Amino acid sequence: MKQMLLAVGVAAVLAGCGKDAGGYEGYWREKSDKKEGMIAIKKEKGNYFLNKINVVTGKETSVVLSEKDGALSINTGIGEIPIKLSDDGKELYVERRQYVKTDAAMKDKIIAHQKKCGQTAQAYLDARNALPSNQTYQQRQAAIEQLKRRFEAEFDELEKEIKCNGRPRALLL
Repeated sequence: MKQMLLAVGVAAVLAGCGKDAGGYEGYWREKSDKKEGMIAIKKEKGNYFLNKINVVTGKETSVVLSEKDGALSINTGIGEIPIKLSDDGKELYVERRQYVKTDAAMKDKIIAHQKKCGQTAQAYLDARNALPSNQTYQQRQAAIEQLKRRFEAEFDELEKEIKCNGRPRALLL
């Protein structure tokens, strides 16, 4: 009986010594040439959550994560999508997406930046809609091209550090 209690005690101690998924916690910025993406991994009441952050609105949607042997994964209902953490803990991989560790200040900066991008996009649309309607087709096209160049330059300046997720389609062509 004593041996059994000892064995149960040792097993409980060893179970407590398992790997911890704490290295996953924090804010993660998606590595992308096209757009900004942000997620946060948080632990609350013993469960890990992946919060996808809408960088335009700042709203978050949460998904409960599965934890096994210090590793996290997303349970899709038909399988698990592993979340891999680099050895140095600075990069995170989810399927084909790659993220780098960042902080709440960068998250706030990206969200504020997206607001500036939206204002610039709206200014372009307003300027384009304000073009005189009594122009010839060639005059109108020349005016649109001039507007495009001006706003492309503004977006290029805006996007030196942080990408804009709301660039008007006309400027992407």
